Amino acid sequence: MGRPSPGFLRTLSIERVISLSPRIASLSNLLIFYLRGLIDLTDGSLLSDAYASGSDALRSDGMFFVGRILADWEAERPIPADWVDRFEAFLKWRFEQVTIAEESGSEELVQFGWWFITERLPEGPMLDYLVRAIEIAGWIEPDHEVVKRLVARVSEEPESALRCLMLLLQNAREPWSVRSWASDARDI
Repeated sequence: MGRPSPGFLRTLSIERVISLSPRIASLSNLLIFYLRGLIDLTDGSLLSDAYASGSDALRSDGMFFVGRILADWEAERPIPADWVDRFEAFLKWRFEQVTIAEESGSEELVQFGWWFITERLPEGPMLDYLVRAIEIAGWIEPDHEVVKRLVARVSEEPESALRCLMLLLQNAREPWSVRSWASDARDI
């Protein structure tokens, strides 16, 4: 069975790991159990209950955590099909839950950019999810890496890439953030 490299743990500083609340650490464990197929997403499951009772910040950390697992998966090892299915099911579930909740979830979707930049899941649906994430959340992280990825995708899906770029420009949180990817944006 394919396993993620421990690299994603290196991206967290020691201070960040130590400061993780037991709730966030527990969510990370539940997410790993889910990805390994040990628990599911059904209503009333441990993971479903954790998300239902968790804060926006906690759900945001969950989206980031799973995105980092994808990003740090050993490049030479393909992700097993059952894991890909679980990644996609999790993503679909989170977007459905955010859509139902309407007033919350936007902070969680800001972290979807970590999924998008990995190039590890089917490209078409990932770009569709990116458009939706930016429409709902108004922003995406890491914005500079997302724009670089959009440049690579613009020839295949120009309308979606341009839509994402326009949303990012309209909702820029800080002028300096746009400057960090302005040259890449010109390529779109």
